[in-house]
Amino acid sequence: MSDFGSISGWTREKLECLEKYLDFYQTALKHQSFATVYIDAFAGSGGTHGRAGGGEPGEFLEGAALRALRVAPPFRQYVFIERDPERLEQLRRLARGDVDRVSAAGSRVAFVCGDANEVLPRIVPRFPKASWRGVIFLDPYGMQVEWRTLEAIAAKPIFDVWYLFPMGATVRLLASNSPPEGPNAERLDLVLGGPEWRSLYRPSRQQALFEEMERQERAHYTEIERFVLRRLRDLFPYVHEKTLLLRNSRGALMFSLLFACSNTSENAHRLAKRAVLYLLG
Repeated sequence: MSDFGSISGWTREKLECLEKYLDFYQTALKHQSFATVYIDAFAGSGGTHGRAGGGEPGEFLEGAALRALRVAPPFRQYVFIERDPERLEQLRRLARGDVDRVSAAGSRVAFVCGDANEVLPRIVPRFPKASWRGVIFLDPYGMQVEWRTLEAIAAKPIFDVWYLFPMGATVRLLASNSPPEGPNAERLDLVLGGPEWRSLYRPSRQQALFEEMERQERAHYTEIERFVLRRLRDLFPYVHEKTLLLRNSRGALMFSLLFACSNTSENAHRLAKRAVLYLLG
């Protein structure tokens, strides 16, 4: 997809995928007895402006939070999490009319200022399994989603999860010739749930300059993605095998949009699989 002004094509692509899934989800569950919740863990300010000529703001692209508020029928509960208070306030202002509309329909909307890794483990357990189902969108700016947060979500078997995994940043941290150490290794441990990512290195086929020096090479990004999916399957009962690989206008790898389901129901898995297959091909 081509870029939209200064708005990258992958931004539009991920948002359209999520919006279509939310429409499907609410339509599929509208005759069920469950109350539904949408949680946006990195809600941002509500959208992004492209650039017009002369550096002036261009057309506005609505973000996930505003799109979720437009889904019909509306979710019973919305939770928008953002750690930057100014961005959260801007989102609140932009969403005001939609909040009034969904509130009139019986929905509740919560704007929560905080770190998603602290907020999600606190609020996810509050939704009873017997009466609630929901969708969580993890759309970090980089490597902010910690494994413990995924563990907390997976422990509550009511959620469908779209995770914009920072594939580009992960590949950059995984140095090409040897496993990273120090802060980079610690960040990979937090994001990937431990040191198992070191298995992504193997002895290099190239001859070392000195025999006593061991050379290693990192796996291709496709193998890194398969590793991430395997790690997610350690947590979630269902993880879709296909992903949406997102690149910028120069072809650089940015993110991989992944889908997981914490619900243990086979019927829920079949329903989700049908929708995700349609969206991701």
